[in-house]
Amino acid sequence: MPAEVPVRRLLPAIIVLVTLCRASVWSAPRDLDRWMGISLGPAKIGYLHVSFAKDKLEGYKLCEVMVSNVRAGEKSIPRNYSATIYLDANIKPLYGVFETNDDGGAVRTQARFLPDRIECKRTTHGQTVTKTVKIAPGTDLARRSAYLIGLPIGQSATFSWLEPTLLAIASEQVNVIERKEVEFEGEKRSVTVVEQGHGKTRMIDWRLDSGEVIRSEITGVGIVMTAMSRQDALASLGEGAIDLGRIQCDRPIFNPRSKRDLSLRLTGVPDSKLVISDSRQSAKFDAGNASVTYHIRAARFDPARSAKLPIRRTELDAYLEPTEGIQSGDNTIMNQAREIVGAEKSAYQAACKLRAWVHANVKQSDVATTDLSAVDVLKRRTGCCRHNAVLYAALARAAGIPTRLSAGLIYDSGAFRYHVWNESWVGEWVPLDPTYHGEFVDATHIKLVQGALEDLPALGRVAGRLRAEIISL
Repeated sequence: MPAEVPVRRLLPAIIVLVTLCRASVWSAPRDLDRWMGISLGPAKIGYLHVSFAKDKLEGYKLCEVMVSNVRAGEKSIPRNYSATIYLDANIKPLYGVFETNDDGGAVRTQARFLPDRIECKRTTHGQTVTKTVKIAPGTDLARRSAYLIGLPIGQSATFSWLEPTLLAIASEQVNVIERKEVEFEGEKRSVTVVEQGHGKTRMIDWRLDSGEVIRSEITGVGIVMTAMSRQDALASLGEGAIDLGRIQCDRPIFNPRSKRDLSLRLTGVPDSKLVISDSRQSAKFDAGNASVTYHIRAARFDPARSAKLPIRRTELDAYLEPTEGIQSGDNTIMNQAREIVGAEKSAYQAACKLRAWVHANVKQSDVATTDLSAVDVLKRRTGCCRHNAVLYAALARAAGIPTRLSAGLIYDSGAFRYHVWNESWVGEWVPLDPTYHGEFVDATHIKLVQGALEDLPALGRVAGRLRAEIISL
């Protein structure tokens, strides 16, 4: 189902969490065998196991295994990540193997660390690419954020590591926020609270004085890791989990694709950050009841009101720029957009042509990997709702039409489900959905998030928590 994709999109955020934890395992060489349970909202969805010990060859070996399993509807969505890194006596990495497996396939990255570069080889979908990543002078890949233990409150530092997904060196600033007392394993323990990350993905760690992390949280996403025993970490994985892809509703909606007016109440919304009002939907947040009352009126856009191409408005420039995953400046994307749009000067008609082309040419698949970019989708012509939206956004921006992603809920197959679609500015912001047939976007599209790919994981804050009550149809 296309509505599963926002849940699937949360899974790479777990990899981000594991990646950020990678440099936080120890403050001095010592044996370590740590287990953490991973939760998304109210559901336990996986575990992380980290071990660090002396290797046979005068160095050290760091092993990580992350396993997650999210249920969306009738389908389980597994994702496994592993990393094995060999280090010398000074904790400098020598060689690493990183593997990710999900229902869309496997990705294996091998990395050989040299003084001035990293030689990488990545294999995915049966194809292998090699890349040499230069190490900038002064970059210390042995430095660990756990070294911050003991630094004064308010101090910060940076550390760097190889990001195997991007085949690039990533750097993070780590900030020491506060000291506090918490209960851990039945007793009061002193912890240092440390924040790290970049952009909208920030992680908060609780660390013991030994440097061991006992809790990690990705802010704004709803993913939490908690230290626990091996038995507890492995227990009940994937069994009886809350269906994160389906939102309970008190009564059915018939003929949802033609619905023009809808009023409903969503409960389980923690704060106003996921509450959006615009010309199409009004939303009133009730903090006391953690609920939002929506009134949605869907209408067809009048093509006669369309702006003409090219659109030049300074306040819309950000929605024309290439971004991660939406490579509107790529030659293949630009050439395809020109072929589809042709000589059309109406921004709305051009947007409709692009939407129809994506709908007709991208085969829907429940097993498409979560990590496809617009260029990948254009090449493989398969995907789910997120992939359709990403490709459409790239084509529209390449054609000069300001476009963003929208994500939230849609009523489909007897329930509200998570979904991703688009909005393009064609004289005003107009919704377009390349997953479904036709230009009309019905009133069961309820927007909770808008913007870029990095904004979509915010839906994790309400995964498994929402309930819908119809007020009027």
